[in-house]
Amino acid sequence: MKILVLSDSHGCADAIEAAFRAAEPFDAVFFLGDGEREFLRRTASCTARVYCVKGNCDWNDSLKLSLIAEVDGHRFLLCHGHSFGVKNGLERLYYAAAVNDCEAVLFGHTHCRLLETDEGVALFNPGSASVPRDGLSPSAGVITEENGELIFRHIDLEY
Repeated sequence: MKILVLSDSHGCADAIEAAFRAAEPFDAVFFLGDGEREFLRRTASCTARVYCVKGNCDWNDSLKLSLIAEVDGHRFLLCHGHSFGVKNGLERLYYAAAVNDCEAVLFGHTHCRLLETDEGVALFNPGSASVPRDGLSPSAGVITEENGELIFRHIDLEY
């Protein structure tokens, strides 16, 4: 299992292409909002499973603010993060993971990379694919599985 995780591309097609190149091949791709038009355009012919949620800068009313994705027996809560108030704390994400029996919550919105685990629940923010705020390069994330455990890593994007 290999999952590409992207967020906050803000319409930068080059960022999306760089993430695809850096992570290929992958089985699924999660887009966590803010730039859904270019992302959905790029994935229209994608053979991987595609999951996309609505960010605070997106206008596609057919997208949900959050969703549960199950890949190879692992449950993930996907959201952009603004509707959970992530800039004011992460407690609501941990609560949502517990209520929905998810082992990880993937979110964006802050434009900062994050990997944090508490009581077996991982919170993972891939950072921004186009406009990082953490002083690092644009980034995406990759999730793999090793001996039944999820492995999260950030990847730098060059474009």
